[in-house]
Amino acid sequence: LYGINVVDTYNLVNARASLSTVFTYTDVKTFGGIDIDGVASRLHEAQKWFQQTYPGVNPFEWFPRIRSRSKVIRNHLSRIKANESLSDQALLIFEAHVDFIVRRKDILIDELIHRMDWIPRSKDSNRQKIENRIRTQWIDRYYDVGENVSANPDEENLARLKKLIDRGKPESDEAELELMNKHQVDYEKIVEHLKKLTNNCSEAEITPHHTTAHVLLDLCRGKRKWAFLTEEERKKLTKNRLIQSMREPGQCLKVVLTKKLISCIQKGKLTRAHSFEYQDIGTVIESVELSDGDWMVIREDIETLTEGTYPFNFENEILQTFPRDDKAYEPDQHSYTKIPFQQVQNHVSASVADHNPAWFQSHKQVFEKMTDGMFAMEYDELTFRKRLYEAIGFLGRNLRYSDSPSFYGLQ
Repeated sequence: LYGINVVDTYNLVNARASLSTVFTYTDVKTFGGIDIDGVASRLHEAQKWFQQTYPGVNPFEWFPRIRSRSKVIRNHLSRIKANESLSDQALLIFEAHVDFIVRRKDILIDELIHRMDWIPRSKDSNRQKIENRIRTQWIDRYYDVGENVSANPDEENLARLKKLIDRGKPESDEAELELMNKHQVDYEKIVEHLKKLTNNCSEAEITPHHTTAHVLLDLCRGKRKWAFLTEEERKKLTKNRLIQSMREPGQCLKVVLTKKLISCIQKGKLTRAHSFEYQDIGTVIESVELSDGDWMVIREDIETLTEGTYPFNFENEILQTFPRDDKAYEPDQHSYTKIPFQQVQNHVSASVADHNPAWFQSHKQVFEKMTDGMFAMEYDELTFRKRLYEAIGFLGRNLRYSDSPSFYGLQ
């Protein structure tokens, strides 16, 4: 089938029915938003069905061929009767399967990112209350130690006071730890789906593009331990000073790794091998084959572009811009041979008024008719002409920014 390996038990009717039972985007919403577990479960079911029906076929290798028309594949299929063009039906069904799996993986990552963004908003509602409680406890401890030092300033009490002072005011970091424990289940669910999606962060599925991303994946794969990370590496992974100083963070480490994984995926420091939205763009660019007729940008071109000395064959007037409020650089209207648009607009408006004195009244009537009498035009003819001129300018059209000082802010 068009070079696609299909099992001998392939049934076209069942394959077409799978588009509404397995390869479907419905029934994954809950009252609180998208059901991430439902999305992951549907994806797993679709992948299993695809592998059983098309053994050895990689959907991501086919996706670039169908991406440009992926939105209309199912529409085309729906216009074909069940007993007609069987081979075309089979191809369209296969393409719909491919499109579903590739896009479903990216949707799952999108929802994991969205869920990660939701957790801090949920934590912020309780953060201030927790920080105030921790701050009160710190003040009480400081008062007790200070009272002991005042009564008996021996070496032991002074050491306790110094330790308390050196620790600073940790209410923010301690509150973060407490909130991490409170949302532990949410973080564990996110990292669990990420590991399933990337086959436990295997090298074949996920690629790092930054030093911190390398360290992060080594921790996720068990190649390195937190206790043996340098101070600089720990600071790159978390800003929480309490976690940085821990030798064994325990459950907090899983939260730190989860947050950093999502952050690196968002910023492109980690890319997925079988993803379209989160793939390595550099590899795609490198794979582009250029013919002899294609013009290459060389290093000298880049340097002249950055220096602003690249020779453009444009008229000076086209490149000339002026600051909005800088009168010293405001263009001299008399030095140009062009006619300012405001004068043209005034002349045209005057001509229209001469030939049709009721033109403005007709505009007011049309405006009231368009708004069903809810609104009326209250300004006079001169104000209307001025605002019409400004509206045309803000729409851009073929005007130049230097035609009027009111257009300088549009450039």
